Amino acid sequence: MSPRTEPAVRLEVHTREPFAEGHRFGATGAYAVLTATARHAVDPDDPRVPAHRTVPDLDLAPRASRRHRPGPVQR
Repeated sequence: MSPRTEPAVRLEVHTREPFAEGHRFGATGAYAVLTATARHAVDPDDPRVPAHRTVPDLDLAPRASRRHRPGPVQR
């Protein structure tokens, strides 16, 4: 499966906790562990993305208007 480049529509961060007890990793600094839900849109009719057709019951999901659908897939 190729990496997705469609933008997330909404990211809901539920928790943010320090990783490795806040240890700093050189110039990069400390990391955080996020627990989140990313909500995004897919176009199940886009023939360039056959993986969308493998999502169970996607045909039963509500459809957005054309102006709210994600832009073209970047490859």
